[in-house]
Amino acid sequence: MRTLLFRKSVLGLKEIQKILIITLCWALVQSVFYIYRYFSTMEFVHLHNLTESFEFWPNFMANLFFSIFVGLIGGTILVYGRYEVFGQKYFEHCAIGSGLLFVLWYLLLAFIGLFLLGLVLYNLISESEFAFAHSVYNLMAYLSVPSFFATMIIWGLLFSSTQFVLQINDKLGQGVLWSFLTGKYIQPREEERIFMFLDLKGSTSIAEKMESGKFFEMLKEIYKDITRPIVESLGEIYQYVGDEVVISWPVEKGIRNNNALHCFYRIERTIEEKNQSILKNMEWSQLLRLGCI
Repeated sequence: MRTLLFRKSVLGLKEIQKILIITLCWALVQSVFYIYRYFSTMEFVHLHNLTESFEFWPNFMANLFFSIFVGLIGGTILVYGRYEVFGQKYFEHCAIGSGLLFVLWYLLLAFIGLFLLGLVLYNLISESEFAFAHSVYNLMAYLSVPSFFATMIIWGLLFSSTQFVLQINDKLGQGVLWSFLTGKYIQPREEERIFMFLDLKGSTSIAEKMESGKFFEMLKEIYKDITRPIVESLGEIYQYVGDEVVISWPVEKGIRNNNALHCFYRIERTIEEKNQSILKNMEWSQLLRLGCI
């Protein structure tokens, strides 16, 4: 009997890093929006010689706390729940669907989060007997202005955009998207890499025996199932060629903790776990021929 002791997956630390990055980005965007709204309001007040004003720091801190709160929860949902919640539709409708879900979630948090955070904040900066009244007033003020709904739509788009970036990152592999954005691949460069080639055994004969729609549905199911083991092993999906997937690692990442080797067995274990459902739904078995160079 073959046994293999796996090191603890690196995905846990990577996912926490993603959540923190999402939270930081969302807090930064929310802060920029608030500063823009604040100075736009002050300019309007100044030009029209109005006496109305609002304090900068209390509202800024409330917005900051709220954006961190939303970022931590939203980031956790995006990073940990995108496979489980959307399943097979992850790469089809997930970005749009997550944005629409966020709009509903944003409304719920507005009623709960703004009130509770405002209650804590006003307890710190004012008399406790006025904290409840200030919190209710602050909540109603947010819900009664058009900018609240504009912000909700903007955050829905931001949520969808974040989900889309996570999808692309999963498709390409850890760090590949960032390398494209920073122009790493503009100029030719020489790298030492470890490659793994995965393809379906006897795919031509299988395709002849199956309907074309079912065959491509089977390929899509396989690609979905093996994406997570590849990401767990810090692999980068170089390309899809028909029924073949080419995965690569920089030598340092591939050797570290035997990531390339573990990727092989993680994929094999995933396919074995899915074997019965695949046999039932797709009527195929023993299709993977795995090679590692």
